Amino acid sequence: MRCVVASAVQRRFCWPAVLLICVWCRSAGAAVEVSADSPPRVLTNLLELQLAEREPSVVHLFQVIAKVMDVDAARGVMLLRDGSGEAFVRVGFTNQDIVPGATVRLEGRGCAVVRDGFGLALIPGLVVDNDGVHPSVVQSGKTFLPAGANAIRLTWFNRYGVLALHVEYEGPGVPRQPIPDSALSHAEVDSAHGRVRFLPGLRYRVFQGDWEFLPDFDQYRPIRTGVVSNFDSGVRVQDETVGIEFSGFIRLPEDGVYTFHVTSDDGSRLFVGAASLDIRVIRRGPAPMAELISPRGFKGDGRSWVTIQGTVDSMGIWSSGGELRLRVGEDDIRVEIFDAGEAAPSISHHDTVLVTGLYEELVSQGGSRVPGRLMALSWRAIRPAEPADSAVGGDELPGFLPDKAVAGTSNYVALTTAAEVKALSPQLAQQGLPVSIRGVVTAFSSKHTGAVIQDATRGVFVDLGQLEGGVSINRGDFCEVEGITGPGWFAPSVIAHRITRLGAGSMPKPVRATWGQLMNGSLDTEYAELDGLVTEVQGRQVVLFTQGGKITVELRDFRPEVVQGYEGALVRIRGCFLPNFDMATRKLETGAMAVSGAAVEVLQSPPSHPFDAPRKSIGELLYYDPEAVPFRRLTVGGQVIFSREGECYLTDGTNSMRVTTSDSECFAVGDVVDAVGFLELGGHTAELKEALLRKTGQAPLPAARKLGPDELLLARHAGTFVQVKAVLINDWREGPERVMELQSGYLAFKARVSDRGMPVSLPARGSLLELTGVYAPQGKVAGDGKVNGFELLLGSAAGIRVLTTPPWWTLKRVLILAGILGALLCGALLWNKELQAKVEERGRLLEAEVRNRQRAELQRAAEAERSRIARDLHDDLGTGLTEVSLLASAGLGRFEDSQKVRDRFHSIAEKARALVSGLDAIIWAIDPKRNSLQAFADYVTSYADELFSNSGIVCRIRVRIECGAVELSESKRHSLFLAVKEALNNVIRHAAATEVELRILQSGDRLEVVIADNGRGFDWKTIRRGNGLANLQERLQAMHGERLVESEPGKGTTVRLVVPIHRASDEVAGPGLEFDT
Repeated sequence: MRCVVASAVQRRFCWPAVLLICVWCRSAGAAVEVSADSPPRVLTNLLELQLAEREPSVVHLFQVIAKVMDVDAARGVMLLRDGSGEAFVRVGFTNQDIVPGATVRLEGRGCAVVRDGFGLALIPGLVVDNDGVHPSVVQSGKTFLPAGANAIRLTWFNRYGVLALHVEYEGPGVPRQPIPDSALSHAEVDSAHGRVRFLPGLRYRVFQGDWEFLPDFDQYRPIRTGVVSNFDSGVRVQDETVGIEFSGFIRLPEDGVYTFHVTSDDGSRLFVGAASLDIRVIRRGPAPMAELISPRGFKGDGRSWVTIQGTVDSMGIWSSGGELRLRVGEDDIRVEIFDAGEAAPSISHHDTVLVTGLYEELVSQGGSRVPGRLMALSWRAIRPAEPADSAVGGDELPGFLPDKAVAGTSNYVALTTAAEVKALSPQLAQQGLPVSIRGVVTAFSSKHTGAVIQDATRGVFVDLGQLEGGVSINRGDFCEVEGITGPGWFAPSVIAHRITRLGAGSMPKPVRATWGQLMNGSLDTEYAELDGLVTEVQGRQVVLFTQGGKITVELRDFRPEVVQGYEGALVRIRGCFLPNFDMATRKLETGAMAVSGAAVEVLQSPPSHPFDAPRKSIGELLYYDPEAVPFRRLTVGGQVIFSREGECYLTDGTNSMRVTTSDSECFAVGDVVDAVGFLELGGHTAELKEALLRKTGQAPLPAARKLGPDELLLARHAGTFVQVKAVLINDWREGPERVMELQSGYLAFKARVSDRGMPVSLPARGSLLELTGVYAPQGKVAGDGKVNGFELLLGSAAGIRVLTTPPWWTLKRVLILAGILGALLCGALLWNKELQAKVEERGRLLEAEVRNRQRAELQRAAEAERSRIARDLHDDLGTGLTEVSLLASAGLGRFEDSQKVRDRFHSIAEKARALVSGLDAIIWAIDPKRNSLQAFADYVTSYADELFSNSGIVCRIRVRIECGAVELSESKRHSLFLAVKEALNNVIRHAAATEVELRILQSGDRLEVVIADNGRGFDWKTIRRGNGLANLQERLQAMHGERLVESEPGKGTTVRLVVPIHRASDEVAGPGLEFDT
């Protein structure tokens, strides 16, 4: 019996603790049996066990008694049979007592039943399986657990990009929620008393590696360990290529079924509870005998335990299984291996072998029965055929009747072939057209969320994500799919609504992939095969050298250690081809693709002694060779006449060839070497690709062929050692090489020389050089045997000889000197133009300054003249008018008896006083000394005080202004005064008021004069408007101001006069003043 709790803690604690915890686990397991409210149903046969695979989110309890048909105890895999059928089962541990023919009892508690190839894998304690590389995805699982502490273990990894990890649970009395820290603990052993203590937090181990699926972390050394409060990915040491294992216990409040939800990016697996898996022999019996049959003589029904003899046509290895194709008479039989082990057996092409396993017939595309497939447990089921075994075979297979079980047609018009679906545009496929197709499953996506179905036309991707209850189909099954079209990520696909397994299908004949198909993406979801040499391996990716070029192929279902063994081998990859593309833009990424459901057949193992390959001279490469086949290694000897990383040219004195290699070693010019590689013809020269080289000696270089200007474009010189005279025009650096541009006659060309190790010193441009190197033509060969151009590849700086150097007065230097003189002349012209512009600007500024000064002088003269006029008016005319007023007043006393005379003298006095008052206003208006806001306020308040002193109206004056340097022009203050005067006089004439208030306010750049009375007021709608208010409005508009009047009958009148003002200086002289009069 295997206990998950013990396996979780035995890595960390001593054995007493393990035994104590195991006892606790068993008691908890017993509690499950007696205290469960809804105990899990017990599965009792293999059919129920296979149906349980459709419920990956539920752990199971099973007890199955079955007969062992075949077993590989070292790998922990068995083929079992009972009354319900057969099943290939992986249990993951060994038991040497189990042999073919034995009857065993398979017991499991809390085990997950998951798909494994065309069989099952039983995993104790697995509740949530969210494995694989994928975006953030949530997966859930249910299990029955007792109250108290239960073992819990979570493994997680992130390969590249965004990462995520989040764990939730729910159950009896527990709503769905993240697992709290208080519910998690880990165990430690009290060494003094041998007791186990539960402490807060989980133990964790951090690992580093590049995985596509969760590995067995016990095979890796952790880079960090410790205790953490919860399932926190923050304990990682890096964001990519990292994995973590958490282990400990979770305390549950009561017995019952608990559901766990794990959200992760990338893969994760959650194990919970005291699960167990055990297999015991209950009786022994003879090993089952397999009937030696021919497929065409097969009369059985369903699956039969048989042995078939045939000739090996091809062989491949999957990630966890393998494939063998047998030729039996005129039929091809597919042999599928459940567990391939670490390596394939020693089986060669055309070997005659015997294979024992379960045989079943297949269903063709047309629905008829055809020779089928043989499912074997491991490579041990295949053995060489003895001569006595050859008596069986060769019988003709009778015709098969159509399968009447294949039924059901849709009631609507639907697309019926994969080619019709793939021919849709993404926009049309987006409309969800109905689909009903039949085909063979050739591949699955990660987690079986999608599959590739191929019919007689081609393959198409089928999205299985909308199917309820999962899907139970395997690779090679013949199925009917009903659904709708979808745009897919790269090409149109099918969204399955229903999928029906019609039987075991015959895998389609693989398409031979061409280079064009590999590059243009047309092989998408096609079952194809590709031959090539594996030149490099990285993880699951191989760089494949094909007849068209190199391409990177990812073997998605393979273990990296298996792929590593293919390096240097000539292989044939067969499977479902999936091009790489950008998921955001749907654009194809050329040069790389993936193969799903792949089988890899080694056509030619890596040679142990590569240089034992057939040898040819360079001159013999272009002659007829009856043994010439693709990817045939040849050995060629020659002398190096040019070498750089990844490439060299060899010559035998007469003929030359190009050699390309992945080896970074560079050989020296003059070295004699052997090269072994794959011959490719069709270029300008023969080429040996993916070559290995070894030095065998050294010799002087052969004499170079001298070429004249008329011979430089002849293609026949390709790869030969030549000598050319040319003039150096230019030079530059490209990576580790110096590139020279040269001219010979009217023809320009390039020469390259490596300066790695020793820098190359080139002569001055314009020098006449003699260059010795390898002729490398460029472009296609025309009908006259000429090419468009060429390059000269120099082995070292020794291939450059200076014949003559250019004179000092070269064309370049003359041009440089002319350029310098031209630049100086242009600079002088620009300086002269700039100077002229500055003089003109200075002149304009001086002219403006003179005008400003003249204007200021005129202004000062005008102000002085106005001041003089004001003084003269005041001193002369003002004094005279005052005297007239005084004389008139004095004359009134002398004519007391004459009323008429008294009236005249009184009129003279009043008129004189009015003239004096008007004269004062004129003098105030033209006096420039009064051009301030303060002077305006003083004058207006004095005028109002005097006006209302004899009117019987109380005047309240309120002035609030800032006594700063605020100027009012003569016209503005005079016009404003007249407006105020008009408003004040209107109060006396029309308001019938007893009180009036005059307010002068300054607010920023606005001056406001308010005249408010308590008179009778008026109604704007009925009043007859005279010229007074119109004059006020005109005066204010002339000053860019406004007049506002507010009045109601019986509530008085308020007149606001608002005008803009500005300061003569930005400084404020002092705070504002406010006073009442």
